[in-house]
Amino acid sequence: MRDQPPSTSLPGALVTLRFLVRPVAVMHRLQQELGDTFMFEIGGVQATVMITKPDDVKTVFTAPHEDMPTVSSSTSLGILLGKHSVLTLNGPQHIRQRRLLSPSFRGDRLKPWAPLIEQLTHDRIDQWRPGQEIRLQEEMQAITFDTILAVVFGMEDAARQDALRDILVDMTKRATNSARSVFDMVLAARGRLAGPMAKLGKAMDEIVYKEIAHHRQMTDLAERNDMLSLLMLAEDEDGNGMTDEELRDELVTLLLVGHETTATSLAWGAERLLRTPDALEKLTTALAGPDGGDDYLDATVNEILRDRPVVPIIGRELKKPLTLDGYEIPAGSTVNVNLWLVNHRADTYPEPFRFYPDRFVGKRPDTYAWVPFGGGIRRCLGAAFAEMEMRHVMRVLYSRVQMSTVDPAPERPVLRAVTLAPQHGARVRIEAIKERPEPVIEAAEPAAAA
Repeated sequence: MRDQPPSTSLPGALVTLRFLVRPVAVMHRLQQELGDTFMFEIGGVQATVMITKPDDVKTVFTAPHEDMPTVSSSTSLGILLGKHSVLTLNGPQHIRQRRLLSPSFRGDRLKPWAPLIEQLTHDRIDQWRPGQEIRLQEEMQAITFDTILAVVFGMEDAARQDALRDILVDMTKRATNSARSVFDMVLAARGRLAGPMAKLGKAMDEIVYKEIAHHRQMTDLAERNDMLSLLMLAEDEDGNGMTDEELRDELVTLLLVGHETTATSLAWGAERLLRTPDALEKLTTALAGPDGGDDYLDATVNEILRDRPVVPIIGRELKKPLTLDGYEIPAGSTVNVNLWLVNHRADTYPEPFRFYPDRFVGKRPDTYAWVPFGGGIRRCLGAAFAEMEMRHVMRVLYSRVQMSTVDPAPERPVLRAVTLAPQHGARVRIEAIKERPEPVIEAAEPAAAA
C-alpha cells in the first residue's frame, strides 16, 4: 500500500489562481506531473484527493451512501438550493427525496414535453437574421429557461415568469464573474450567503412560494403534467407528502440546475460542431434522412457530453477509509471524481481531444468512463430530461440554421460558478435560416363502410 497521493509543491493560492483562470489546463498539467490520482487544493480548502480512473470511479459511485456523503451542501450553490434539495441531502433523507422525485422523470412523463421544446426552439430561431452575430449560450438559455418554467410550474402568470427569468439571469451573470464566485464560495464555507446573491435568493423564494401557494389551491393536480403538480401528489412509504419548504428546495434545484447546464451543453455542441465540419455535415445529412437521424444525433449528444462535461468535479466525504489506486485514503478525507479527466482518458477514448461522434455510433457509453451526470445513487435525476431536451433543440437548430464561427480559435472552457462554459458564450454568425416548417396535421380516420 502506498502513502498518500502526490501533490504539487506550488502554493495553494497560486494553484487556486491558475485554476480560476485556466481550469482545464491546470487539471491536465497536474495529472501529467503527478499521475492519475493526486492531491489538489483550491481556495484555501484542505487538500482533496482527485481520482481519474474508471475503476476508482466505480468504487466511489457504488460505495454505500452512508459511507460517502456528498459535499455539495457546503458550497454557495448548496446553500442557495437549500437543506432539503436532493443535491445536498445525504442518507435516508436523500433516498426519500429521490424516490419522491423519480416518477416525474420517467420517459412517459417526459415525452409530452418534446413538442413544446421544439416549438420554443423554432420561436427563438424566428428572431434571428442572416448576418447576425449571437452568443449561443444566451440564446440556448432563453430556450431552456422557458422550457424548465413550463415543465416545473406550468407557469401561467406572465409577470411572475418574467420576474423569475430576470432573477436567474442576474444570478447567472454573477456566477460568470470569477472574483464574485470566489467571494460567494468563501461566504458559503462559513455557512451563509450575503450581499447581492442573498438578495436575489430572497426575491426568487418569494416568487416560488407564491407559485406553490397557487398550486395548493388547484383542484386538477392529477390532470396536470407539470412537476410541481406531480410532486404535490407524491407520497413516501408512510403516506407523507412534501412540505412547502421541501417543494421550494426541489423546485429551486430544478430551476437553477435544470436550465443552465443544458444550455451550456447545447452551446458547447455548436462550438464543437462548427469547428468539426465533417461531424456537422454528417449530423445535418442524418437529420434530413428518412429515419430522422436518431442514431447519429444520439451519438453526437453523447460526444458533446463526453468532450465537454459541464460539471468538471464532484466531491464525496469519506466516513470510512477507502483504497483507491493503491492508496489508503483515510476517513475524513474528501475524494473528488474528476469528470473532465475521466472523460478524456486516452486508454478509454483513442484521440480523446478529438471531437468524434462516430465513436458512439451503435455503442453505449461505458458507465464509469462516461460520467457527465455523475453516477451511482447520486446520478443526476434530470439526465434523461437533459438528453431529451438537447436532442429536440439540436434537431430543430441544425435542420433550420446554417452558422459559422466568429473566431477561428476554439473557445476555451472557463468557470461559471461550478460549471465550465465556452469562454465567449459560443459566438456564431448566422449565415442562412430555413423557413419554419408547417405543423403536421394528421389526417382523420376514414369513416367505416356502411
